[in-house]
Amino acid sequence: MVENQFLERLNILFQHVLSRIPEVGIGDDAYNFPEDNTLPFGGKQVIFLGDFHQLPPVKPFANCLHCGESIPQREAPICVSAACKGATGKVAFKWNDKWAFKAPVWQQLGLRHIKLEQIHRQKDTRFQDILNKIRNGQTLTPAEWHDLERPKDLPRNAFAIHLMSLISSVRAYNASKLSSLKTPPKSWHANDTCTKLVKNPYFTDQYKIQEYKDSLRDHRFPADLTLKVGARVVLLYNLDHKRGLVNGSQGTVIGFGFATAELERSLELTVDHKEPRRVSMLAFQDQNTQPAWRPIVQFANGEKELIGAIASASLRGGSKVEEQYIVVRTQLPLMLAWALSIHKSQGMTLEYVEVNSRNIFETGQLYVALSRATHLNGLQVTGFNRNQMPMDKDVLEFYTSTKWEKLEARGKKG
Repeated sequence: MVENQFLERLNILFQHVLSRIPEVGIGDDAYNFPEDNTLPFGGKQVIFLGDFHQLPPVKPFANCLHCGESIPQREAPICVSAACKGATGKVAFKWNDKWAFKAPVWQQLGLRHIKLEQIHRQKDTRFQDILNKIRNGQTLTPAEWHDLERPKDLPRNAFAIHLMSLISSVRAYNASKLSSLKTPPKSWHANDTCTKLVKNPYFTDQYKIQEYKDSLRDHRFPADLTLKVGARVVLLYNLDHKRGLVNGSQGTVIGFGFATAELERSLELTVDHKEPRRVSMLAFQDQNTQPAWRPIVQFANGEKELIGAIASASLRGGSKVEEQYIVVRTQLPLMLAWALSIHKSQGMTLEYVEVNSRNIFETGQLYVALSRATHLNGLQVTGFNRNQMPMDKDVLEFYTSTKWEKLEARGKKG
């Protein structure tokens, strides 16, 4: 989902950072980089990993590469800012250039392309064959559609997460299922904070602070969360790998317990930006006193866990330290999961899935939804729509025209 322009911006950033700047005080021989570094990615070796058969970049060309101004999302993305208009009349981009492999730096790097062909999520060869046909733009047979659509019997404590293409459908479905539960609700409101990395006692840019706090609306942790006993949820954080409590783990709320100080230390002793996390956590605890209830979740693998809040921090701002801000959202790392959007599910591994094929509107959407499942017996397709959107022709061309290598293990000789 990394777009063309994002890759170009990373390239420019690396070139800038790895240019020789004598006044910094570093010896001239410390780094063997030119003063005006034009090497791709500043001369550093890079490794890209991904799959262009999956969902394309979201909102490509949102900002002009040349001037940074927002670009109206029209039929053709054209920058009309004064900076670009004065120089060239207009700067136009093409929608089909959104892919990272269309970025100029991709060609400049002279990349080796290695295809990783071992499938880890799915072990069933028939399911693997079906997924490979979809990703390669081949039409499924009636028998293969039957395998996807036939009802499946699930284990007693398991439930199938409904994957839908439209967020509005997901919200409506989850709200309906939650309201059908007769148990009392408990709610939590996220705490969002934004602080400057290097504080200036004489000036604080309140507009930037508000802008970066507003950017948290797309955070994976929900702004508001309401749960009841019986609610189906999914974990949004790697809580305990050894116990199988990871991002995407499914479970059911079976009760509520009290939060303890130890439970919600917010990783203060093990991660960066400790003070902003601590401040946000304290504010979250102050504004969510009902009293300090936290949900107890029984996960599909049998594990039970009292889920505390997590303070998730990230950086915003320019390349200079004095221009950077730390934004923190503190919230319980859970979301209602009778249904999820297909976009939200990307990257998750889900044992039991029901995919609604109605309203599929994006290339790669059906493939991403189906490939979340680990086996055919945990997957059912509903919606009575067997129309397969053709794969993006530029993606298919990339995969067929690229010279691929296989990564082979190299052992010691003798």
